[in-house]
Amino acid sequence: MNDIRSAPAIVVMGVAGCGKTVMGEALAEALGAVFIEGDRLH
Repeated sequence: MNDIRSAPAIVVMGVAGCGKTVMGEALAEALGAVFIEGDRLH
């Protein structure tokens, strides 16, 4: 998944403190994808 324009977006959702960031980082690493932390977008 090197071309971010053609890669599907995967959104990890859940309540505060449930491990979304940990899961998202691990998933991105496993898929060779880019991880974007949602808190940094606002």
